Amino acid sequence: MATMHGSSHATGNLTAVPELQSTDSSETDSVENETDATGWRGLRERTAKRLGLKYITKVLDQRERVRKELSSVPVRMQKLTNQATLVLELIDDFRADRYRKIPWTSIAVAGGALLYSVSPGDVIPDFLPAIGQLDDVLVIGIALRVIRKDLRAYLDFKGYDPSKYF
Repeated sequence: MATMHGSSHATGNLTAVPELQSTDSSETDSVENETDATGWRGLRERTAKRLGLKYITKVLDQRERVRKELSSVPVRMQKLTNQATLVLELIDDFRADRYRKIPWTSIAVAGGALLYSVSPGDVIPDFLPAIGQLDDVLVIGIALRVIRKDLRAYLDFKGYDPSKYF
């Protein structure tokens, strides 16, 4: 039920303002958790998990092709290549159940970016000299920026030197 407030005499407009009801915090928390599980967050997590599982399999199936693509990246972009190689290792460890402290959304983003880089259906075809891999590098770079925090946590888990990657 809404209470009407703030009638404007000049225009005759009415604005609806919902009544505030006090609830105890445990009731609010349970409602928020239910909303998260069934609402947008739950949908996002379920979708990311479904895509992540699909991408894990595809990335691992095309691992050598991904590595070949990464080896063609110029030396000045070596840290990007190192990060992408780290993602391949992360996906291996995730699938083998050695490392699971990463959200499904990060798996989906990373897997999707790596698959895009080896996909023949690029925005800019790879056979074009000098600019053919520009979109691949851009997509991988953006994805790695999005999952940077997760990659740093994985580096800590593996005991790797972060200066080689960031």
